[in-house]
Amino acid sequence: MTGTGQQPRSAPGALKDLVGEPGDFFSEIWNTFPYQYQAQDVPGLLTTAELWDELACGLIVRPWVSLTYPRGRSAAERDAAFQTRVVVNNALVGYPVPEEFRRAYEDGASIILDRPELWSPRIAALVASLATGFRGDVWSTLVLAPPHAATAGLDAAPDGGHSFVLQLAGDCFWTAGGQEPGAFSAELAADGVLYLPPGCERTARIGSDGALVLAISVAEVTAGRLAEIMGALFMRGTGREIEDCHHEMTTGEKIARVREALCRHLAEQDPQQALAIALRSR
Repeated sequence: MTGTGQQPRSAPGALKDLVGEPGDFFSEIWNTFPYQYQAQDVPGLLTTAELWDELACGLIVRPWVSLTYPRGRSAAERDAAFQTRVVVNNALVGYPVPEEFRRAYEDGASIILDRPELWSPRIAALVASLATGFRGDVWSTLVLAPPHAATAGLDAAPDGGHSFVLQLAGDCFWTAGGQEPGAFSAELAADGVLYLPPGCERTARIGSDGALVLAISVAEVTAGRLAEIMGALFMRGTGREIEDCHHEMTTGEKIARVREALCRHLAEQDPQQALAIALRSR
């Protein structure tokens, strides 16, 4: 649900709208090195004005929205940007105070919004499409950063995860791969897309006009997680049967019986079942 009307316009809705031909992306770029793309419809996902309208509407609350200050703030100062509202006779905390958020932004604070796909239909459509294609956990983080900010909201990335950085407004200078000679660097203007593979150290510096950036994270299901699930499925079936009669066998017989049963289980196991369980349990 969204609190304000968003005007119809073109916006990316699939991976091909961000990186071009998906086959070329997966064969040449994916999981290998950073790469910069241009996607003219990226700014159509959300405008800065629409974001301020959403904050004023009152449907986005903590913990989905926060402020990151360039200098430390006391808990009382941080809490001053939020208010308590009475909704159906219930006092609900964590609503942004729009004027305080604007004041904090003008004072150098970045506004971080987690999971904007929960309230932006266009971002939701893109995230849902990517989740179907990657068969993993896909989510987004929206950052409104003031001029010349160096924001941790953009530097962060999930362990073992891939990142797509979409420049919705303003400009941002990125470096990736550390400080060694030949390290990757890119300046993203509105319509820029940056792919960053897992484990890629990165820093971001916002330009003179500030920036609105959408960072989409992709965390694939790990082999270890699939192994855990397939092992659990084994213990729920054949493994339980062996457990019930193990006292009748010698140690050598137990090892042989488990090895045989486990090999048969893995050969017959539908990998899509384990993958579906992994995705549901994330």
